[in-house]
Amino acid sequence: MNERIVTDPNICSGKPVIRGTRIMVRNILGLVAGGYTVDRIL
Repeated sequence: MNERIVTDPNICSGKPVIRGTRIMVRNILGLVAGGYTVDRIL
């Protein structure tokens, strides 16, 4: 199974991101914590 969350020191200073994007996991978690639904995020 492919990993969906990856880290690379050359992308976003090594912060976890969604594979193939520069969308940081912390941003997604912040939206979820703020009450956003998965449908609204997508």
